[in-house]
Amino acid sequence: MSDIPDAPRFEHGADFIGEVGGGIDETHVTLGIYGKDLNPGEISKLLGCVPTHSHLRGEKRRRGPPAVEGAWVFTVKGESPAEPNELLRMLLARIPSGGAFWQELRARFKIRISFALFVTEWVRGFELDPSLLARLAAMGVSVGFSIYSEREGD
Repeated sequence: MSDIPDAPRFEHGADFIGEVGGGIDETHVTLGIYGKDLNPGEISKLLGCVPTHSHLRGEKRRRGPPAVEGAWVFTVKGESPAEPNELLRMLLARIPSGGAFWQELRARFKIRISFALFVTEWVRGFELDPSLLARLAAMGVSVGFSIYSEREGD
């Protein structure tokens, strides 16, 4: 359940102006592992799960030049009321938790957790649970956030 209260509505007479506050409308949480010598099959075996997307260095992409490095990418997606914390927990439940495991993997590859946050109204937000932050810190991965506004009528 959300710790974020319902968004206040702003009205002018009979006209609805907008909502401010509330949770994120849609979230994608992604674990990305990248490297020149990355073999997606090896990473899948190490992690015990298959990626939602992967490619080898030099593979053709839909657009642009061939990939300059290999990639293993696993994404969990959800829409409100699913929250970023819940989706991150789902992703982390699928992968090993040992710090030594991630230290070895980081020695060979770049590793990143990314949040793609999609909002349709003003001032949306969330907080990451301290236990999840501790898990990310133990993994030693970077964390990135991309925020996309998809306001209707704009």
